[in-house]
Amino acid sequence: MSKLHPLLIYAAFGLPITVPVVLFWHRLSDKKLGRVWLERLWLTPLLLPFVIYGISMFFQLNRSCVLVAGPEGIAGWPGRLQSWLCQAGTALAVILTPLFLVALVVGVVKAGAALILTRRLINRYGYLQEDYRGILSKVNYLANTAGIKPPAVILTDLPLGQAFISGFWQPVLILSRPLVVELDEEELTAVLAHEIAHCQRGDNRRTWLLVLLRDLLLFTGLSPLVFRHWEQLKEQLADGKAGNLGANPLALAQALLKTRRLNTPLSGWRLALDNFLPLARLGGKGKLQQRIEALLEEEQLPGHAGWGLLALGTIWMMAGGLLIFFC
Repeated sequence: MSKLHPLLIYAAFGLPITVPVVLFWHRLSDKKLGRVWLERLWLTPLLLPFVIYGISMFFQLNRSCVLVAGPEGIAGWPGRLQSWLCQAGTALAVILTPLFLVALVVGVVKAGAALILTRRLINRYGYLQEDYRGILSKVNYLANTAGIKPPAVILTDLPLGQAFISGFWQPVLILSRPLVVELDEEELTAVLAHEIAHCQRGDNRRTWLLVLLRDLLLFTGLSPLVFRHWEQLKEQLADGKAGNLGANPLALAQALLKTRRLNTPLSGWRLALDNFLPLARLGGKGKLQQRIEALLEEEQLPGHAGWGLLALGTIWMMAGGLLIFFC
């Protein structure tokens, strides 16, 4: 179990350090960064512990927590600080190990259940064959416009009130019949364009993986916050791409309000599909309002790469500090 200790130390210390920095950059220069760079920025806290852990294991950087002067260690007060932090981190890791193992089992089981449930939905409902309300024609047109292979479509009777992309290697568009019935033609086209945008971005795989990482890092208490910010930005970016595919922003905003109204409370189906349909997808009223306001903006600024690289560089420099003080 001691092999896991560095990962737990990097997570326990890394997220409390990096999340405030990401929040600082988000509040300071969200317009200058743009949503693409902000999304990358919010990815970082979830990825950093695993990246640092992989680097330290690959290059065998981990040392015992003993103060060593000279070329093999850090002399003076930095060395004493390093030794104290390392020992404190090791003691904390011993406490956190059982929590992490529980999160690991639950997270892996839940991630696997999402894949299995997708297959069960395919077997139960089958792929949509009839062009009900022109869904297949719309999906094929939008996918061709986006330059991707059209996803298979499933129309379910489950009371999910949602449209979402499931599947890992082969994306599957899952539609809830109550939602399809509720939407008018323009709103339905906008929703389909939004989901095709997710396919174009590969969000089905990324969401599945990041929900798993969020679950593994629950013991930090910060991973749900990080994931909610990333999820909000992911949805806003898909909204923007849907507009590029020809969706009417006003129709998509109306569809979001209807989806919110049809959204069902927590159920076994929703929990099992969490890796593809996160419970935080729509967010609270404030998040939904932000998303609708972003949709109705006349122009979505692309952001400046220089600001984005500077923000990411700040966080990765902190990652180097974690390696120095905790390895």
